[in-house]
Amino acid sequence: MKASDSEEPGAGKLHAGICAGGVRQRASLPRKALGQRYYSTDLARWMSRDPIGYVGGKNLYVFVENTPPNRIDLLGMLPGLYICSDAGEPDVLDPQWASLGYVPSGVNIPTGGAGGFSVDALKVRWIRGFKRKYICCDCTVKWADGVRGYAKTMTQDAPYFFYGPPGPWTPIPTGATLAEWFFNTAGAAITWWQSPWPDTANSINSFIQNNAPGVSQLGDIVKKPKAPWTWCWW
Repeated sequence: MKASDSEEPGAGKLHAGICAGGVRQRASLPRKALGQRYYSTDLARWMSRDPIGYVGGKNLYVFVENTPPNRIDLLGMLPGLYICSDAGEPDVLDPQWASLGYVPSGVNIPTGGAGGFSVDALKVRWIRGFKRKYICCDCTVKWADGVRGYAKTMTQDAPYFFYGPPGPWTPIPTGATLAEWFFNTAGAAITWWQSPWPDTANSINSFIQNNAPGVSQLGDIVKKPKAPWTWCWW
C-alpha cells in the first residue's frame, strides 16, 4: 500500500477538522492517504471515518480492530481479514517418504584428461508432505501444506564421479540448516542434473534403498505451512 499526499479518495474533501483529546484539530495537519482513508501521523489516528460505517463496529475511526499485526485491510473497505489460528493438533502426514535425489556435499574435483569431475561427498534427501489444521475467526477449518525433510550424507573412500563439467553450482554453505539443502529462497526444490558414472550410480541407488527413512520417521520441517487468512465481520 503506497502512501501519498493527495486529496481524500472518493467524492468530497477532507472534513474541516476532528476532535482529539477534547481539542479541535485543523484539517491542515500532515496526513497520508491510505487506500480509502486519511491518517494523521501527528495525531496517530485516522482523520476520516471508516467508509463501511458501522458495519465495521461502533468506533468509526478504528482500523482492523486495532490489531494490524494480525489482520490486513489493503483497501480500507473490509471489516477484517484475520490470520487463522493453529488448531494445535498433530500434523497429518503423507503415507510415505519420496526421494528428492542428491546434491554435492563436498568439493568438486576435475578429473583431468578423463573428462568429467568428482565430488568427495553427497547429501541424499527425502521429503514428506504434511497438512496442518487451522481454526479461523468464522469457526471454519482451513488446512495449509508443509514439507518435512530427511537427509543423510553419503561418503566413501573413493570419490563419486560424474560426466561433463561441474556446471553452475553454488555449494551449500557450511553450517546451513537442513531446509537449505532442500529449497532455495524462492521455495523451489534444489536439484542437481549431472549424470553419475556407472559405479557411482550403483553406489547411490544402493545407499538410497538401504537408508530410506521409515514411516515412523518424522524428519524435520523444511518448508513451514503458511497460516491462511479469512474474512470476518466484527
